[in-house]
Amino acid sequence: MTSYYNNLESIGKEAMEALNSMLDREVRFDVTGMGADGTATKVPDKICEDILINRVKELDLPFNIISEEVGMVERGYRDYMLVDPLDGTYNALNGIPFYSISIATMGVEFKTLNTGFIMNLVNGDTYYSEKGHGVRKNGKAAFPSRTGSYIINIGSQPDPFTSRIIKMGGRRRILGCASLEMALVATGSADLVSYMSPESRIRNIDVAAGTAMIREAGGEVLDSDHMPLNMGLDVTLRGKFYASCNKDLLEELR
Repeated sequence: MTSYYNNLESIGKEAMEALNSMLDREVRFDVTGMGADGTATKVPDKICEDILINRVKELDLPFNIISEEVGMVERGYRDYMLVDPLDGTYNALNGIPFYSISIATMGVEFKTLNTGFIMNLVNGDTYYSEKGHGVRKNGKAAFPSRTGSYIINIGSQPDPFTSRIIKMGGRRRILGCASLEMALVATGSADLVSYMSPESRIRNIDVAAGTAMIREAGGEVLDSDHMPLNMGLDVTLRGKFYASCNKDLLEELR
């Protein structure tokens, strides 16, 4: 199996350098257009996406590209690279040091996910998984654990499902970057991540890499019907999910 870690790491580093060199400038708030996902594209989003698309083409990585801003880049390949060039844009724009680039490879649906790559664009930490080859953080094998901490998108008012999590006790966090939050679950920093509130509107590009990673770590990512999350290629579709590598916890929440 071909490992794309070195290629993806180099893309992430280039995006991190370009992004962090301009985040103290007012231009970061400018809108460059409307993304394929139906949300406004800010300058930092466009910078990271342009770097990624150009580098994938230069390296001739064998994937079509599905990205937040441009949508589909058809390159004549069978498989797809699902990309959120800047996950946690609000955090990045407002000086909250928790945002990432998120990249996954698959066929036409999550059932075929193969590779997950997430880089923390603040400190350069990398999280990487390949199907059948485990999960690695900064190049070293990483594993889930039971920490008693839950990452929960609560929304304006907890829904019944989220209320159940709250009543379980433990420590709760809201971090604002779904891909990095999922990476934390896969590598042992949190037990659960949940985006099940009425306001949760998660896209495929937000969670593809994290889904690959959590499943490779032995966990599961479930949708609002408590079935394995299986999104496709359409960046305009939205959904809800919760995920854990603790099978007892998942069973309790079903």
